[in-house]
Formats: sequence, structure tokens, C-alpha cells
Amino acid sequence: MPYGMRRKRLVGKKKYIRTAGQRIFLKLSAYTVSCIGVVCLVMSACLLWDDALNIPLPPALTDRAWFIPFGIFGATSLCFTRVLFKRVEQIRPVALITKHTAKRLPEVETLVRGSDLPSSSSQAELLRAAGKGAETPSEHLLRATQGQGQDV
Repeated sequence: MPYGMRRKRLVGKKKYIRTAGQRIFLKLSAYTVSCIGVVCLVMSACLLWDDALNIPLPPALTDRAWFIPFGIFGATSLCFTRVLFKRVEQIRPVALITKHTAKRLPEVETLVRGSDLPSSSSQAELLRAAGKGAETPSEHLLRATQGQGQDV
């Protein structure tokens, strides 16, 4: 495995969609906040150096004291962007379980389900608990049935 690559966990659809949605939401939030931060920092610079840059400003922003809140908000939003990107990196990568990736699961995590109906000879067989000892009367044993909810 190359350096820096993390092994992906195999998860079901629900967990995969939730994790992917969380990653997308955090990335979009980080990009949006970073854009707002850059705009605020540029606005702060324009307010500070408006005379040197010959930039016409709206009358409400002609006071140079406005550059402080814009600068603080811009710097704070860029720091928050960094926090959001670190949170995205902390989310473990996941892969969707498919019939191809299920082969990589350990036996402990694998459930096996038969896809064929039981043969007619096994339907007549009575199922008994695996424990040793007392014999169970045949009335209390289970019989394999094809339908659901049928009483024996």
C-alpha cells in the first residue's frame, strides 16, 4: 500500500451514502467559507489602501475603521476552513460492499445464506438442538418448511 493511503472499510449502502454525504457537505462548506474569507480579506485591503489603489468605495464604507472587522472575519473564516478540511481528512474512507468486494471480508463478518430450496429429503428431517443429553420428543422438534408462517 502506498504511503499515505488508508485502507477503505467495506460498508453497506446506508453507511456509504451517509459518509459520502458528510464528506461532500464538509468540503462544500469549507470552500464556501474560504471564498467568503478571501472576499473579506480583499475588502479589508481595499478599505485600508483605498487612496493608493484609487478604488471607488460605497459611501457607507468610506471610514477606514471598517477594515478591522473585515480583516478579522476574513482571517477567522480562513482558519475555520482549515478546521473543516482537517475534519474531512479524519473521516475514514469507505467502500461499498459488492459481490466482488465481499470476498475480502473475514469469515467472522460474512453471513452465508442458501439460495436454493432445501431438497425433499431434508424437509422430512427433524431439526434438533446441538446439545448433548436428554432426548427431545418429536412433537417439540422443528421441521423445515417451504412457506413462511406455516405451523407444523
